[in-house]
Amino acid sequence: MAYLGSRIKQLSNAYECEANHMLQRHGLTTAQAEILRLVMLSRSQGESLNQKDIETALRLKNPTVTGTLNRLEAKGLIRRESDPRDGRRKLIRPTDKALAAHVEVGRAFLLWEQRLLTGIGPQEQEQLLGLLDRVLENIQEMREDEDE
Repeated sequence: MAYLGSRIKQLSNAYECEANHMLQRHGLTTAQAEILRLVMLSRSQGESLNQKDIETALRLKNPTVTGTLNRLEAKGLIRRESDPRDGRRKLIRPTDKALAAHVEVGRAFLLWEQRLLTGIGPQEQEQLLGLLDRVLENIQEMREDEDE
């Protein structure tokens, strides 16, 4: 168990490298795809999303999100609109191009994740997700304990 952190890091690096390779065909990076997924989820739920919401949800710093949003905007996948309730805030909206890309990338990710889980049965997949969720919760609790 002493190698848990190392194994998680290896898995994260391998996952991101392969995901970036797969997404390259769609002109996206994993960071861009993750933010686009969040924007699309917000849209499907009829909610508004601003940059701060993205930073909080993905635990990213402002400059990282700003740069990624700038690149998504340059690719014509999002647009920023003034929030009618607070003109200082910008709401992040997907474009029609993003809607099409989201469907295409979603299909590619589904097939890719199916390949990742080859040889792992449905119960084992649920168990794996549950264990990973528990580790993430433990990390969050440790951070909260340090903040107190």
